[in-house]
Amino acid sequence: MKHKPGFTIESVSQAKPSFLTKLLAPISGTDRLEAENARLEAFLAAFPGHYCGFARDGSVAYSQGFCDCLGLPRIQSFSDIQNALSPGDGVAFESFWGRLKQDGVPFTLYGADKTENKHLKISGARGVDQSGGNAFLVMWVEDVTSQITAQEDYIEEQNSETEQPAQTTSALETLPWPAWQRDSDQKIIWVNEAYAYKLASTPETIIAEQKEFAAGAP
Repeated sequence: MKHKPGFTIESVSQAKPSFLTKLLAPISGTDRLEAENARLEAFLAAFPGHYCGFARDGSVAYSQGFCDCLGLPRIQSFSDIQNALSPGDGVAFESFWGRLKQDGVPFTLYGADKTENKHLKISGARGVDQSGGNAFLVMWVEDVTSQITAQEDYIEEQNSETEQPAQTTSALETLPWPAWQRDSDQKIIWVNEAYAYKLASTPETIIAEQKEFAAGAP
């Protein structure tokens, strides 16, 4: 059967049944395999995400988009995916994958590819058919670079707005004449050292007691 672009099946050994055959055999039987293959391909073509699935025998099925997200020409093993991630995220991915494989614990990992220029969201889960005889480990990957970049830009902008008053206060602190700031209720919330010196007090005491500086005072 000719497979449509974007859907790939790899098998560890030609002697072993393919991942697709193993997936369909329990529900279709050999006499209806071709028809079921076409239905499955149509289903996968409509799936909105990029996926990669491993069967127990090591055979793997994946979409071309999954490879494109990771910058891979093809996927033959778990290691191909791990090595496509940044070193730190590759270690985290190995841990998540081990728990999924051993105990069926699903995961979601936010990480970066090995160039660290692309942000990825990788989710994994284990699926078992009704008989319990066939289990598949499936992953989905999403390029979230634009979302992460937008979030980082927003945080940077917020931090810049927060730092601006601090920078202004720092500049006023060095003035040789009294300077102060009030809040919306006209309460003194900050004074510089020159203000405190004129009143022979400390900034903390002035703020606590709301000591006013009179223009023209010596």
